[in-house]
Amino acid sequence: MAWDKQDDDSSKSDDFLAQQMNQGQPLSPPQPPQQVNFNPQQPGYVAFSTGQPVLTFQQPRKRGLGCILLIVVFSVGLPLILAAVILTSVSGALGDLGGIGGLIGTATNLGPESRAIGGNPSQYDPLAALTEVMAFAGEGAQLAAIHANYVRSDGTLDLTATYTPSPYVEFTFLREVPRPADAPPVGAGGSTTGPWYEPITIEAYRPGAVRHVTQTGGGFNATYNYTNQGMIKEVESPTTNPFGEIVAMPECTFTQLWETALAEGAPEEAVAIIDYDEDGYTFNIVGTMVLRFDASCALK
Repeated sequence: MAWDKQDDDSSKSDDFLAQQMNQGQPLSPPQPPQQVNFNPQQPGYVAFSTGQPVLTFQQPRKRGLGCILLIVVFSVGLPLILAAVILTSVSGALGDLGGIGGLIGTATNLGPESRAIGGNPSQYDPLAALTEVMAFAGEGAQLAAIHANYVRSDGTLDLTATYTPSPYVEFTFLREVPRPADAPPVGAGGSTTGPWYEPITIEAYRPGAVRHVTQTGGGFNATYNYTNQGMIKEVESPTTNPFGEIVAMPECTFTQLWETALAEGAPEEAVAIIDYDEDGYTFNIVGTMVLRFDASCALK
């Protein structure tokens, strides 16, 4: 039996101790176990000679000064670097606009210059309004062309119409200016002999109409809306090669052109596209007829 075997082993141990005492040999004091076979891959454990691992407690390591400095540098320096990159990009955009003042000026003066139309916009006569339009174009502006979309048989346009495409008139002027200081040289699009002209376009269309504009360039994007008061003005860069020629003030009224067109069979309820430039007049009812007149109103 297992119990009897354990009693036998205990008896043998007692006999061995008695034998040592009878022989006058002192008993050796118990020796503390020695730590051997330390396994660094298992921190906290020490293997004794018995082969049994014993759990020990180790004091946590303290962070060094270098580690703390590295954390501080990353937590403070990285945001500063990102801020510097952003400020550099913004500064480039502001430089193209003339700094903060330029940005504010751009934000508060977006869109072309606009001015109200004198008279009734639903009965707009482009030729009768030509003096007012030229004053808006500015001193020195000379007429180059007129393009009127959807002129009725009484010679007027209804600029308040809501159908699409809607009626409008485009006036083109040229103003002679001195040769710009930054003009390109001959061979690169410039000229030293011909005069320089500043093209000016004035468009009259439905008052209160809102247009959406998106501009890009120089690392800066701008999107905005502007409202037309009645007519707007666009001024382009000076050039020696304008798109047209300066013409005399028109002698023929749009009513006269319509009278000839009616005699040629034009429907009275139609609307016409009328152009005036260095070639004279063109009268076009889309899909119906095209008539051409010289500067003296004679049918070609």
